[in-house]
Amino acid sequence: LITQWCEAHGIEIPRRPRSTTNEKTSGCSPELLKEKATVDALIRKIFSGILEEQRGVVGGELRLLAKRNGNNRIYIVEVGAIPPLIKLLSAQDQRIQEHVVTTLLNLSIHDGNQRTIVMARAVPPIVEVLKLGSMEARENVAATLISLSFPNEHNITIGKSGAIPTLVDLLHDGNQRGKKDALNAFFHLCVYQGNKARALRADILTPLMELLVDSNAGM
Repeated sequence: LITQWCEAHGIEIPRRPRSTTNEKTSGCSPELLKEKATVDALIRKIFSGILEEQRGVVGGELRLLAKRNGNNRIYIVEVGAIPPLIKLLSAQDQRIQEHVVTTLLNLSIHDGNQRTIVMARAVPPIVEVLKLGSMEARENVAATLISLSFPNEHNITIGKSGAIPTLVDLLHDGNQRGKKDALNAFFHLCVYQGNKARALRADILTPLMELLVDSNAGM
C-alpha cells in the first residue's frame, strides 16, 4: 500500500539506504552534503522561532527534501526535526499545516521513522488537523495514519487519540481521494479489535452503506 501511494505521488519508493549519518562525511556525495546542509539550516530556522508566515516556507522546503529520497528522510529525523514540526501543527495557517502534515507523511514511509514520530507524541496533534484542517491536509493525515499503523501496536495509540470518529467524518464529507485514504486507514487500524468497536460507535456503517450504493463513488 505504501509503495502504491509513493508511485501515485511521485515519491521515491523506500529502500534500505546505502549510507547513514554515522558514516564519514568524506564518503558522502556532494549532492547529499548539500542537502544535509540545507536540512541543518532549515532546522535551525524552526528552532529559532521565526515568524509563522516564514514557517510555511520552511515546511515546504522540508516537504520536498523528505519526498526526494530515503537518505533525507533518515537525516531529517536524526537531527531532531520531529518535535519542532509537531509544534507547527498548531499553526493557524492551514497552508503551514498542509506542509507539515505532508512532511511527516513523507518521513513516515521510511521504516523506523514511524516509531520515532509516534513516540514524539505526534498522533494527537495530527488528529487535530484531521478534525479542523483543509481537505488536502485531512487527506494527508489519513495517509499518514496508514503509514504510522506499522508496526501494529501503534494502532492502539492511534485509536485512543480520537482518530476513528474523525476518519468517519472524512468518509462522510471527503472527496474521492479522502474517502479512499480513510477506507485504507480503517483497513489497517481495525486490525486492533478495540478500533473495530470504536468505528462501530462512530457509526462507520452509515457512510460505508452510502459508498456501497453510490455507483459514482469509484471505490
